[in-house]
Amino acid sequence: MKRESHTGRRASKSYIESCIDRDGAERLARTFKALGHPMRLQLVAGLMKQECNVKHMTECLGVAQATVSQQLAVLRAAEVVTYERKGNQVCYRVTSPWLRQLVSTVAKAQKE
Repeated sequence: MKRESHTGRRASKSYIESCIDRDGAERLARTFKALGHPMRLQLVAGLMKQECNVKHMTECLGVAQATVSQQLAVLRAAEVVTYERKGNQVCYRVTSPWLRQLVSTVAKAQKE
């Protein structure tokens, strides 16, 4: 089955099959939206190097603990980061290798 594109032409079957499905597109959009804030991007970049706790992140960024916690909540909701309790500390890390690759690739391209 062929669908019409925005130009009025019919889209080929191979094009339609290569598109991201609706659920995948929504998940990816949530990820990009979560990464679309400078501080959240800084947090993810730091967590790509090593997992760490909120106290360490606040010291590195020089911002209030509440600010870091709010930004981490957005990243958790978008499944960009996850956390693990270690005693009385909560350590955060980036959820998946493809996110590491995405951020790394974009950061390198920005430097060029």
